[in-house]
Amino acid sequence: MNKLLSISLLFITLLSLSSCTSNDKPLEYKYITMENDTWNRFFSPTFEFEINNADIKYDFYLVAKVNRELPVNTIPFVLATSFDNGDERAVKLNFQIMDKDHQFYGEFKDGYYICKVPLRKNYFAHKKGTIKLEVTNTTSKFNLEGVHSVGIEMYKSKKK
Repeated sequence: MNKLLSISLLFITLLSLSSCTSNDKPLEYKYITMENDTWNRFFSPTFEFEINNADIKYDFYLVAKVNRELPVNTIPFVLATSFDNGDERAVKLNFQIMDKDHQFYGEFKDGYYICKVPLRKNYFAHKKGTIKLEVTNTTSKFNLEGVHSVGIEMYKSKKK
């Protein structure tokens, strides 16, 4: 029984991790490096992407490069999205960086963990134009240490 439970938990964990990462190359990506590996709460990076093909769907992922000094398991944030036509949307999300045992999700490379979480999946633009994504860190800490960089990657969605 315990073996079956362990195998089930392993499968669920691998499935969730695979949904947060992709071996495909992004169509476009943008990153911002934080000074002294610290994300100031009042600095909200904004990323603009050109939608050049309105006939396909897009996936957007938030990427954080963090070190072992990160004092939280989850980074709460607000994602504000604005479009050429003036529409704006905002949603509160949580970026799970590590599990309850402080084990980091994501790939370890060059002294940092690279964590990725989907922001918008299967986004259909309806027309060519610019999409602007702003990420606001909403942790209670004025300076969140351990965050080397944040970015957004845009992929062609696999779903049609």
